[in-house]
Amino acid sequence: MPRRSEELFGAGDGGCSDGDLGASCRDAVDAMAAARNLGEREKEVLVLLLQRKSASAVAAELVIANGTAKSHIRHVYKKLDVHSRAELFALFGIDADEGR
Repeated sequence: MPRRSEELFGAGDGGCSDGDLGASCRDAVDAMAAARNLGEREKEVLVLLLQRKSASAVAAELVIANGTAKSHIRHVYKKLDVHSRAELFALFGIDADEGR
């Protein structure tokens, strides 16, 4: 059974820059999802992308096919008007090189 986006966040409250997405990052994701009309599944995918998960990891986490995960990722990118993971991270104030 797919998990809701609230369950995908870590317990930390350090914002979008830490490894576990904290409360301030949850608020940013919620606000962005509402402003850009993201569906619940797209929001779940966004959370996983912000946790630096690959498309394959997103598929495994959400128990969906790789192609379906990639389709959700394309929809998220289009709705957020970004073209790369680096642009996505910049939109949320995350250092793209952090955690490497």
